[in-house]
Amino acid sequence: SIAVAYALWRQLRITCLVAALFGHDLGDPEVRTRALHAAAGSRVSASLLRAGAARAMEMLWERCAQRAGLRALVSLVPVASIVLALAELESRGNGQLLEEFRRDRKSIPESEYRDALDPE
Repeated sequence: SIAVAYALWRQLRITCLVAALFGHDLGDPEVRTRALHAAAGSRVSASLLRAGAARAMEMLWERCAQRAGLRALVSLVPVASIVLALAELESRGNGQLLEEFRRDRKSIPESEYRDALDPE
């Protein structure tokens, strides 16, 4: 279900934001693994860290699907692959997004964005 995937994606983004706010490098595979486990509500042991991000994503998916009453989807949907693909698409998409609209950008007069939102 798209609602489950959206909830999962949203939780991951919030978790990564918190990790970044506490100064953790999201490029570090260990930090990403910890974030996945934290998003699933799991304490991270040394053995779980060694298992890596793919296993952490599987555990997160299993918990989300079970809580949503969609246990049968766990074995049918390779969510780790899907989420990793979404992350890659987002990354490439963000770069393309800037490139696409930078080419023919329009100037916005300061008067349009400097107006008071609530003059009271």
